[in-house]
Amino acid sequence: WEIEPLNVNPMIGPSAATLVDMGAKQSSLIVNYNEWYRLFTPMVLHAGFIHYFLNMLALWFIGSAVEKSHGFVAAAVIFVIPAIGGTILSAVFLPEYISVGASGGIFGLIGACLADIVSNW
Repeated sequence: WEIEPLNVNPMIGPSAATLVDMGAKQSSLIVNYNEWYRLFTPMVLHAGFIHYFLNMLALWFIGSAVEKSHGFVAAAVIFVIPAIGGTILSAVFLPEYISVGASGGIFGLIGACLADIVSNW
């Protein structure tokens, strides 16, 4: 793959077609062609360097806090389940769009932090 011009992908990354080839969420492929792996692969794909950098920054701060509190396995589960859930919700409510990224997992980690704060207030 190659980095697309900024007017095509402002995240400094590949084209949408390349992301689909790599496993991005595309609802029609999940439903019509039984490509269920597309529920898992978007959490490790990113639209470009900017997207990747911001996700890794969020994971560094939030993920490390959850991991210190609850351990590696719990933090991984708290990340993976919401990431898959976010992909499923995206497939149901935004079927015409492709999507990639770890946002569902990051929001799951944020939710775990907030739940921890509220329960230990």
